[in-house]
Amino acid sequence: TIGDGAFQSTQLQSITIPASVTSIRNYAFNNCQKLSSINYADNCRLTSLGESAFNGCPISTFKIPKNLIYMGYQDFSDSLKQIVVEEGNKFFESIDGMLCSKSDNSLVYVPKNKTSVYLPNYVTAIKNGVLRYHQNLQTLVLTAIISDLGESPFCENYNLTEIYCMN
Repeated sequence: TIGDGAFQSTQLQSITIPASVTSIRNYAFNNCQKLSSINYADNCRLTSLGESAFNGCPISTFKIPKNLIYMGYQDFSDSLKQIVVEEGNKFFESIDGMLCSKSDNSLVYVPKNKTSVYLPNYVTAIKNGVLRYHQNLQTLVLTAIISDLGESPFCENYNLTEIYCMN
């Protein structure tokens, strides 16, 4: 386990998560403003990623390892362009760089550079904060009935002008 705030606000530039680590706790690498490369050792066993573990890190692509089961709320920096899910992960899926949870049919994360979001038809919930402060977002397309929008889902989305409900 990498504990709460373990490397918070350090000058790390690159890390490789050892295969022995199964959990990264809340704020573990929070505000590491030079941390732009995160790698996983072969046979990575990471199953849990705490809230804001990599908040404020200038990562452009974040990879979800195949054993990850739980991911708390993340507020990556604006430099994140996409999330990639390692093949074989049964709980998460990356669609157009966004992260969806297959276990609870929810939208988990959307990079802030997205101008349009098209949700797959199995997504019925949008997690708290996922679309908040997305100032580039202009269009949202919902293809299923959304039963849970989370708190303040569209707060400060000044350019959001179109929401389409396809169901």
